[in-house]
Amino acid sequence: MVMPANLIKTLNFITEILLNLVGLFLFLFTTTVFLQVLTRFVIQIPLAWTEEVSRYFFIWMVFLGSAVGIRKGLHYQIFFLLDGLGAKTKKNILKGVDIIVLLFFFLVLVHSLDFWNLLKINRSPALAISMAIPYTSVVCFGIFGFVFSLENVFKSFLGRRG
Repeated sequence: MVMPANLIKTLNFITEILLNLVGLFLFLFTTTVFLQVLTRFVIQIPLAWTEEVSRYFFIWMVFLGSAVGIRKGLHYQIFFLLDGLGAKTKKNILKGVDIIVLLFFFLVLVHSLDFWNLLKINRSPALAISMAIPYTSVVCFGIFGFVFSLENVFKSFLGRRG
């Protein structure tokens, strides 16, 4: 059994969009921090909103980048405990790890939605925007992490994961 080609294309497209968003948020974060330093230390008239905006860009950048890291297998893994085991045992343990990661993202998604519903009435101090906007990044992390973890589980059980 093989994963459908159009599903892989769709996941690749989503990954590219997320990577572009991460790059955009990195640019906006850097620009906002530069503006903050410029107005605070050079012009000496600090802008009240730059710290908050830069924090939100950073949060979005980290959560979307981490979701992409799940798909690409870029997160730290410690294999020295598995090195002494046989190939079949090692594969089975890695399948179990993939399932645990999938369950983790399911829990992140469910609980982040609950948390998001509580926060949507709160307002940020400087911008007075709904706190649901920055915390939507955690919901997106849960969604994309779950989808990419599900892909990893399928690949593990199909024997296609390296």
